[in-house]
Amino acid sequence: MSLKDIKAAISISRSAKFFLCTFLFFFIFQNNAFAATLGQSKSFLVDKNYDLSGRSTVSAFLAYESKDAYFYFEKDYYDNLSAAEKADVTDQIKNLGQEFDKTIYPVTRETFGEEWNPGIDGEDKLFILFSELPSNVGGYFNPNDEYSKDNVTGGRSNESEMIYLNPDFLKSGKVEGFLSHEFQHMIYWNQKTRIEGVVDDVWMNEGRSELSSAILEDSLGKDFQSQTLAVRKKDFLANYYDSIVDWNNKNYDYSSVSIFMQYLKDHFGIGIFKDMNLTKKTGINNLDYVLKSDDKIGLNEVFTNWTIANYINDENFDLRYGYENKNLKTDFNISPGLINDKNNDGIMNVTGELKNWSGNYYKLDLSTRKNDGLYVEIGFNGDDLGKFSVPFVVNYKNGSKEVDFVDLNVDQDGSKSMSFKNGAVDSIVFIPSSQRSEEAAENNQVKSYSFSLDIKLLSIKDMTRPDGTLIRAAGGEKVYLIDQGQKRWITDLATFVSKGYDWKKVVVVDAAEIGLYPDGQDLKMEASPVVISNNSLVKGSGPKIYLIDNNQKRWIKDEQTFVSYGFDWNKIIKISDIDLAKYADGVSLSKSAFADGALIKDSDPKVYLIQSGKKRWITSANAFKKNNFKWSSVIETSKEIVSSYVDGPNID
Repeated sequence: MSLKDIKAAISISRSAKFFLCTFLFFFIFQNNAFAATLGQSKSFLVDKNYDLSGRSTVSAFLAYESKDAYFYFEKDYYDNLSAAEKADVTDQIKNLGQEFDKTIYPVTRETFGEEWNPGIDGEDKLFILFSELPSNVGGYFNPNDEYSKDNVTGGRSNESEMIYLNPDFLKSGKVEGFLSHEFQHMIYWNQKTRIEGVVDDVWMNEGRSELSSAILEDSLGKDFQSQTLAVRKKDFLANYYDSIVDWNNKNYDYSSVSIFMQYLKDHFGIGIFKDMNLTKKTGINNLDYVLKSDDKIGLNEVFTNWTIANYINDENFDLRYGYENKNLKTDFNISPGLINDKNNDGIMNVTGELKNWSGNYYKLDLSTRKNDGLYVEIGFNGDDLGKFSVPFVVNYKNGSKEVDFVDLNVDQDGSKSMSFKNGAVDSIVFIPSSQRSEEAAENNQVKSYSFSLDIKLLSIKDMTRPDGTLIRAAGGEKVYLIDQGQKRWITDLATFVSKGYDWKKVVVVDAAEIGLYPDGQDLKMEASPVVISNNSLVKGSGPKIYLIDNNQKRWIKDEQTFVSYGFDWNKIIKISDIDLAKYADGVSLSKSAFADGALIKDSDPKVYLIQSGKKRWITSANAFKKNNFKWSSVIETSKEIVSSYVDGPNID
């Protein structure tokens, strides 16, 4: 990376500020020193904004050296401990160091990639410093430490691969997760910023670190209730409408990205997190690119499936709509807000705003509604500048459910109608989400898009369609005629055409409505009772008249042609379109090109006499001579013209 690139990266890191891990547990950055002797002290730079006492430097001693890290402990903090507390700290750091080598270091690298090693200091080991931080700060990683002092304002770099931790959490059982969290930040800085030259969105970086903590704590066999994920699970259920990209460094921000990353891991494997390292894309665009490259499914569909999974959470119903993580399989279902029928008239409206890359949940309770069948009309109107997805879940009283969608046009508007038999439905849950992939967050400001959801409930008896209505189920092919409250299937195209029906008047309805009408007698054309032979004149329901010739139907193009062939209008036979369709199309008939008495041939040696608009084959030279025909009178023409004539009786 050039000096210009390095300075640009440093500038970006300042505008994005530090990577913070919270419970609230924040995470910051700074420091370097190499010591080979236990107990040896070294001065480290720290960030005064996150130091408990607002200091810029602290003195720390080497408390433990593991295979992969040096563990330093703040001297002033240590000196104020009792002898027993000092012994505890020594044991705890030793245990942490051993756990770091055994699990934290290899597991985090296996999932997310490798840190810069050897890094800016040429040292294989990481530096981990325990110094006093505010009670809500678990630790931090400062990218400035990865640069030379000469390239950082005020020389505030420890020029080492460093992680800072709060000593107050040594006994909490959470320090391992915090260490893994910050180690992921270090890895991602190396993979994304140093190698690819970009700084990813804060939400993505924090989401990866949240996942890192969860994987690590699970690998250590920690009881779930003591894990950070348990807190994230609880916070998410209380703030499920939070945008994953809207980063305000609050508990609910961490919870939303934490749960989303769990869903990605469960459904696409941990390999996608290393794949994110390998592109110059960032944030939403990076994740969308990786998903499409690896699994041929884009982020919009994945995000929609995630919002549905957070309500249904049942892989037995559909693998897309649940979690594999054993700690999220149970006691993890969003409780939607209720849609209120204020006037008790079945007409309801929900209006609201959705921040980009967030979803919300609205429940229409139908459990106590009694009628002879229910017709539901849904209308959605979204901000034209947004991009919405509007799935909904129908919950039936028998315990079954189905997922459907309101299809939206380019203006983000759409409608849907459904019909249900009497008392079948318990509730319908609507799950609109905003997913404009062209924008995520700009200067940490996420846009919101307004929407309106309109719902109308009617009894089926009030929705009976008038006789003569043509209906078809969405996605179905069968067309029905409503006749005296019954549906009559129009069995084929010929019947449809013969009855004079218009395709433009076919009403597309929900499949449930089709089932509400009892079956009437099918509509189909009866087979023609007449016998059709060669040279018969026939017509179907349309205006065209055909000549049956050698089991083909030949269209007689116009009245002049009809007359020129000497056909009789009274001999036209009307048959069904079904019977007409049995005949293959032959060459159309047009007015005779030659007068009666003409002798014609094409490239074939056969010679024909034109008589009464038909061609008569002269079967032999003797027949030609016997009828006093002259070879000089034979006209050679095209095969197309010769074949256009109907065959008359041969001349022997």
